[in-house]
Amino acid sequence: MEKLKEKKNKKYNQLKTLSNSYQELQNQYHDLKMKKIKLKTILQQQIDLQYQEKRHKKLEQQLIQSQTLLTGIESCVTNKNKELGSLQEKEKEFNNELKQEKEKSLLLDEDMKEIKEYKKKYFVCDLCEVLTSRSELFPIGDSQRKGPQCWHEICRECATDEFLKALRSEKLFYCPVCDLTEIQQHQIILLPIQNEDYQQYTKLSLTIWERNNQDKLLYCTSSTCRQLVEFDPDVQSQSCPYCGEHFSVEFNRRLREKYTNLRNNSYSWKDFLVLQDLGINTYQTKKNQGLSTTVIPEKSPQFKEITKMFYKTWVQNNDGMNNNQKNEPILQVKVKAILSVQNNERQKLYEEYSQIIQKKRNGLLNEKLLWHGTKMLCKLDKMLQCGQTNCPVCNIFKGGFLIKKNLSRYQRSFQRYGVGLYFAPNSIKSHAYATESEVEVKGMKHRVLLLCRVACGKEKRYTKSNQGMKGPARGHDSTHGLTGRYLKFDEIIVYDERAALPVYAVVYTYSIQKIKD
Repeated sequence: MEKLKEKKNKKYNQLKTLSNSYQELQNQYHDLKMKKIKLKTILQQQIDLQYQEKRHKKLEQQLIQSQTLLTGIESCVTNKNKELGSLQEKEKEFNNELKQEKEKSLLLDEDMKEIKEYKKKYFVCDLCEVLTSRSELFPIGDSQRKGPQCWHEICRECATDEFLKALRSEKLFYCPVCDLTEIQQHQIILLPIQNEDYQQYTKLSLTIWERNNQDKLLYCTSSTCRQLVEFDPDVQSQSCPYCGEHFSVEFNRRLREKYTNLRNNSYSWKDFLVLQDLGINTYQTKKNQGLSTTVIPEKSPQFKEITKMFYKTWVQNNDGMNNNQKNEPILQVKVKAILSVQNNERQKLYEEYSQIIQKKRNGLLNEKLLWHGTKMLCKLDKMLQCGQTNCPVCNIFKGGFLIKKNLSRYQRSFQRYGVGLYFAPNSIKSHAYATESEVEVKGMKHRVLLLCRVACGKEKRYTKSNQGMKGPARGHDSTHGLTGRYLKFDEIIVYDERAALPVYAVVYTYSIQKIKD
């Protein structure tokens, strides 16, 4: 038993020592664990320090680079400042030189003005080379006359001597310097010569120019020449020796007789020839009762006012093209003739309609002069006299505008605001609808536009098309389509035939520039 007790005690002691040693081992393990954590933290701190050192080094390098760049920039700025200073100095020098040059140019201008004024007052004669006053200048060059010209300046005294020499030698009086320009008789009147000498010279000129054949002289048809020209009766046509105009001899002779026998001779020779070229009669016509047409003279204020309106409203759109069918830019437009048309019956209807609108709108008539382009089947010389029942221009002037003529499908396709009477403030807009009125005269394209009085009343404005309209909007008398996405130019539409009265027919020429593909 004792042995067993001893064994138990030994084992107990052994177990106790083992438990103590285990406890020590646990303590050691715990200490080691704590040391490991400390080592980790220290290692992490060292890693952070190394990273910060590397970053610090990079920042130092970047700082050094930026400092070097900054020094380079500062040096560049200093160099540029130096260059700027030198440029400013040069600019000052240049400004000073410019001021000096301006002062010199002002002095030169003053000198030139003095020279011009001096030249206006005095000249040097090409014959005697004496400085004389311009009041004593004999004009040789004539800007109105085509043919050989010169611009020599000769005093009246030398010109008189040369004239008397030519008269004594029975020769025509030419420029004494170049013998090219023939002195005209209206210039010889300016010379201080006796009336007998002048009469003798006229007789001499008539004998030289075949005085026996004076009936062979005609006026040149060119509006810039209008000189007397000798013609050959055996030749059908010939050219003017002054301007080169080619004309028919028989036609010229009959034309001159017509001009001299014209009762209503309110036209100049130039206006008369232009109208004859177009084939327009220069007398008042009365075909229908109450209808008359008159050609407006070119020099009249009425002609100038309508022409000014035509050119002013001939405006190109934003894309630089005109509103013609082929979309070609039009270079030149020129009004050739204007016909005033008066229809008493249509005018009464228009005035009645105007009074109705004014009563309805408290005195607002809103009358406008607008353009209208349409077909013309007759020729210019047969306008209002063609007798064709389907000629739109003649029918409009005789019977006014008719809405029923615009009911075809083809015409409806162009009518953006229903069936009505369409007009345009721009002449170029109506030009596109006057293609079938085109006539070619002497190689030039002619068209006709109608200028009409239109009683618009109260307008309803639209930016979009509305082809289903059967009349004006409620409370309005007309429709105004504005320029935008759907229209290149404004257009005005009335739906009553009495609202428009044609008053003028404008005949004009135009030329186009074809666009290359």
